[in-house]
Amino acid sequence: MREINALFIDSGDSWFEGDESKVKIMAPNAVLSWKDDGMWAFRVLDEEISDRQDELVIDLAKCASVFVGLESTENGEITAEFLATASFIEVIQKLANKKPGDAGTSTSNEKNNA
Repeated sequence: MREINALFIDSGDSWFEGDESKVKIMAPNAVLSWKDDGMWAFRVLDEEISDRQDELVIDLAKCASVFVGLESTENGEITAEFLATASFIEVIQKLANKKPGDAGTSTSNEKNNA
């Protein structure tokens, strides 16, 4: 997964001073970045990123953003590379270090009917 420098601007907010960070290219028009508040940000852009580009300007007012909060555990680190290839069930399993059936989320009434 290729990494690129990104400058974040917001054309809809004159008070926003801009921010710089590295982003991972997920698709020709989508990137993934880590935010300081502990969230991952998936951003879908209006433009495609070329293979020769080494910098990118992302206007927050003109892209679609999806934020996902995940905390790492001592048993596994959540990285951009892991998120790019895993389903969210796999992400949850890695965080919990359990299978979905072990999580105590069953909706059956077997215990209540005993």
